[in-house]
Amino acid sequence: MPDSCCATGCTNRRGDNPGLCFHRIPSDKENPERRQLTLWIQAIRRATVSGNGTWQPSQYTRLCSDHFIKGAKSDDLLSPDWVPSVFSHTPATKKRKREKDMERYEQHNRIPIKRMEAEKKQDAVDVLLELSVEPVPQQCLSNHCKDAIAEVLQECDDLREENRRLKTKLGILDEQAFANDDEKVKALTGLPTFAKLQVVLFSVILCLPTHATLSPFQQLLLTLMRMKMNLSLALLSVLFQISIATASRTFRTTLDMLHAKLVPSFLFWPQREELRLSMPMIFRQTYPRCACIIDCLKFFIENPKDLEARAQTYSTYKHHHTMKYLIGISPQGTVIFISKGWGDRTSDKRVTENSGFLECISAGDVILADQGFNVAESISLYNAELNIPAFTKGRKQLSPVELESTHGLASVRIHVERVIGETRNRYTILQSTIGIQMCEAEHPKGLTVLDKVVHVCCALTNVAPSIIPSG
Repeated sequence: MPDSCCATGCTNRRGDNPGLCFHRIPSDKENPERRQLTLWIQAIRRATVSGNGTWQPSQYTRLCSDHFIKGAKSDDLLSPDWVPSVFSHTPATKKRKREKDMERYEQHNRIPIKRMEAEKKQDAVDVLLELSVEPVPQQCLSNHCKDAIAEVLQECDDLREENRRLKTKLGILDEQAFANDDEKVKALTGLPTFAKLQVVLFSVILCLPTHATLSPFQQLLLTLMRMKMNLSLALLSVLFQISIATASRTFRTTLDMLHAKLVPSFLFWPQREELRLSMPMIFRQTYPRCACIIDCLKFFIENPKDLEARAQTYSTYKHHHTMKYLIGISPQGTVIFISKGWGDRTSDKRVTENSGFLECISAGDVILADQGFNVAESISLYNAELNIPAFTKGRKQLSPVELESTHGLASVRIHVERVIGETRNRYTILQSTIGIQMCEAEHPKGLTVLDKVVHVCCALTNVAPSIIPSG
């Protein structure tokens, strides 16, 4: 009696099609640790005659090859055909997914074969090269032949030397090329030493995706070079020998990892005791309770297409579309707070009150700011104090006491502008006009690419030595 397929709705029988194969249902006795039988039963979904319990195949039950992607059962545990998946009850989306899994499986299995073929070809080339340079008995050569052979050998030596130089040039952007060259690290990444570059790499190396062309170090290097020198993605794709789309994707992915790992570790509000123990002498003499100096960090952006965005970002003072960020530095010269981006038409007071800055201050803190930050009442609600320069509005000149206090305030408040200038000089992407696509968030309350770039640049600036002397 010919065998028939046990799958529901399948009418295939042995002998109907010469190319059709019937496979026995696997037994758990053969592979009890893999539970292949259970997976096959779940895939077939055959109901029992009574409608109760789970259908169990017998030793004579067979499944035809039409229910496998490649038309045959596979004994490889990693193959998608280790379990049948082509049935009438299988959704089309799941079928397409299984087909893509099979393509990846076959591609992965072809890699060792291609490598073996390449090695065989290389071995053959090496043998031919050895045969080509094998010396010929001189008694069989004329002077003309000797000169021709010498010319060929010299050309081979020149080609080998050129090949060596090309390999050296191609490897200029690998980790070994930066190992003992802090000047190169500083010039291309903005970080002061190779050791600190390694610290940044180790903090994100486990989160970076595996890449067929770029190593984790090169992915980090590409991102830092784009921020440090404001290189275009087209130029980076040439330097790293990848496509522009791959360079863009690598930059976005690595930037997300740097923002997730570096910003909480290097950009945070320290405890009051930590601030006072290491406070520079100039602050000890003038503002011993100073916790933060605030200002706005601004960047030019391209003209937005949306009319509302144009109105929110246009600066009548700079005659350009501008984004602003509230930045706060500690007396030690490190960035301890950075907000998300706001349009330049937003007042400094609104940015300060709605950026989360007020939740960071503690009772008794002194905040130093410029004249535009009219937030004394908001800060006083947290039992803190705001110091800003004195105004001459309605008066001809300042009193001697106000003049002296303003001079003292200006001598220390200037450090926040120095830190802003240091961040801009260290990462020149902040000096250019930012593309409008970097100012678009993936969702309404999310961070934009520009927000992440600014946060990461400030965090990396904290890794470098402070510009404020401790004495």
